[in-house]
Amino acid sequence: MITLTTATNDFTGAVSLNNSGRTTSRVTDANAIVLGTSSVGTGTLTVTATGANTITQTGAITQVAAAGAASFTTGAGPITLTNAANNFTGAVSLTTPGEPGSDHRYERDPAWHDQHRQQPDGERGRITQTRAG
Repeated sequence: MITLTTATNDFTGAVSLNNSGRTTSRVTDANAIVLGTSSVGTGTLTVTATGANTITQTGAITQVAAAGAASFTTGAGPITLTNAANNFTGAVSLTTPGEPGSDHRYERDPAWHDQHRQQPDGERGRITQTRAG
């Protein structure tokens, strides 16, 4: 289990999360967070950047088959997960109470070229985006 959820965490550089089995991986940053190459097993993944900060990545994020949900939340900043090698096998949620039109980008794998829609073959679950207010 990886639990780095103190609200005052302030990571610099890319943060890589590596976990195996059905255990939870959770990380919170008081500012923007950059995710490095991460393998998070079959458990859930929760990434939070507080305030008007961003979630981005420098490396692929992978889950094994039948993984739990992956959720990415910012206080108001954009969420950009566009690494072509991303492999999410559970439900993916991008959440920000930001301004209408906030920028969110997500790419599942090389066969995925559209945002916020179910993959054409329907095999890998849904991608959702929610915005408060």
